[in-house]
This record gives sequence, structure tokens and C-alpha cells, in this order.
Amino acid sequence: MQLDGGPIHCDNSILSAVAECSTQAVLRYILDYASVEERATLRSGDAGHQALAMHLRGFPDAYVLAHFQDLYAEWANENVMPDDRLAYWNVARVLARYLETHPLDGLPFTADPKLVEIGFGYPLDDAGEFMFVGRMDAIVHSKAHDFPFVLDRKFRGQISDWWKRQFKLSSQLSGYVWAAERHTNHPIGGAFIDAIQLSKLPSDDSRKCKEHGVVYAECGDLHAKFDLFPVTRTPDEIEEWHKTAIHLAKRFRDLLYKYGDISVIQKVRTQGKFNGSCTFCGFYDFCATGRQQSMVDSMLVQDPWHPWQLRDQPTLATHRRP
Repeated sequence: MQLDGGPIHCDNSILSAVAECSTQAVLRYILDYASVEERATLRSGDAGHQALAMHLRGFPDAYVLAHFQDLYAEWANENVMPDDRLAYWNVARVLARYLETHPLDGLPFTADPKLVEIGFGYPLDDAGEFMFVGRMDAIVHSKAHDFPFVLDRKFRGQISDWWKRQFKLSSQLSGYVWAAERHTNHPIGGAFIDAIQLSKLPSDDSRKCKEHGVVYAECGDLHAKFDLFPVTRTPDEIEEWHKTAIHLAKRFRDLLYKYGDISVIQKVRTQGKFNGSCTFCGFYDFCATGRQQSMVDSMLVQDPWHPWQLRDQPTLATHRRP
């Protein structure tokens, strides 16, 4: 069974939302709503991904930063508070420091420019009812393992040990490995996580930093935090991911059939209240008010989800409704 005669497109974010909470999945990936904060996080991360793709392709640092400015500065200056961690000036400082400390020849992998920013779409099931789609930052060659790995950049408010721990079993990385093996027709050993912390850099010119012995205005860029580490995947892990992904895709199909309009939001289930996923959900405040339809446009913004859109290419439809 297919909606409108075509495959249902699913990415990891959609499948993860279905696993966590039907309300989150319906609001974000069927009705195209997002919180204001989530929209800013997505914009800054997307611009950062595009700019650093230029770095992997060998472009000079000045070009990379200019590209980021073109992508993000105007929007951020209009939509983000000047003192926010996602303000253009702060994110640009973090990226400049990243480029300074991560020259291409110092990375633990080599990158083929033709395998940078790879949009993909592969049938998830034999019947072709579901299409697994996404966009990988790159497929690189590990110097230590002498094997292809996926590269996945993460722009994060804080990099912590508990946050890093999740990638040992992350569905996103398993899905990328599954897709990368189809893209290259070659086994993929795992993934490199390239984490970039987008916290606000200190810039106080009256307080002295205990670590560097100067005022924060002079050493602020040195407080930028990054982490680059590998994780591996076994064939058995990829096979289990594939089975679970099909199961969740079928649940997403059922949500598409039943909840295509905000007027029925009260009928959607709220599993997040049972499994703890509400805590960091962008729809927390909306659900806390009782999911009132009259408040949706004042609390949320329309921001369609197109994670697999190829640069300068037409956008694939997120899904097909009956």
C-alpha cells in the first residue's frame, strides 16, 4: 500500500520522532511545524554544514567563512538576538577557530571532493513502499583503519560525555552506513563524529581568564570546543537497524493516513510523556498548554522539513498524503 501511488520518504529524524512520540512526528514531519528555537538551530547548523563542506573540498578558510556569512548573517541578524549563542558573530568566531585548528592534512581521514555532501534516496523495503533519504556530510577514508567511513558533523550547544555516548548505538549513523554502502558498493566501517560546540564564547573585557591569564576579550576564541572521534558498526547492527527502520516507517505511514490536519491534533497519542522525550522536545510548551489548536500559530512556526535537499537541486517531497 502506497500513498498517492508513490513511495513514502523517511529520514532518520522522521523515524526517530515516530519512535519517541506520535505528537512530535505529526507536528514536525506531517504538519510542518517547528519551534522558533529549533528553526534557529537548524538554520545555523545547515549554514555551518554547507560552509565546512567547502573546507573538505579544499577551499581556503577565507572563502569558507565568506560562504557562511552569505548563508547565515542576514537571516540571523533579523531573527536571532544579538547576545544569543546562535548570533552570527558568535557562530562565525567558532567556525574560524575550527578552521584554524582543523587543517585538512591534520584530520584522521582523507576526503574525496566528489564524496562531500551526498544526498541519497534508497528503497527501504523490497516492495518500494518506503524510501530512506538523507544527506551525508561526506564519505571519507580513515587513515587508521584504511577503510571508508561516514563523516557526520554535529553542531551542539554543549559537548558532554553523556551526549557522545549515544553514538555507540545511534540509529542515524547506522542509517548512514547502510546508505553509504549502497552509494559506494563497498563495506563501510563506521563513522567519524565531528562535533562543534556552539556555546557562547566569552568576550568580557573586564574579567581575566584564569586559564590564559588575559581578559576574556583576548582569549575568547580559545574557549571554542571541538571533538572528533570514530564509532564502528557491525553487519549485524546494520541488519537490525534495517528491520527496525521498516517497522517505524510503517507506523509513520499510519500517522500520515490518520492525522493530516491540525484540527485532529487532540487525537494523536503522546508517548513522550511516558518515555521522557518531552524534556528536550521543541513542542514542550505547546503540549504543556494542552495542544490547543487556537494557540498553534502563536507558539509555533511553519518550517517544512527537507533534510535530503541537494544543493541547487529541486526539493524532494517529504511525503505523499492520500
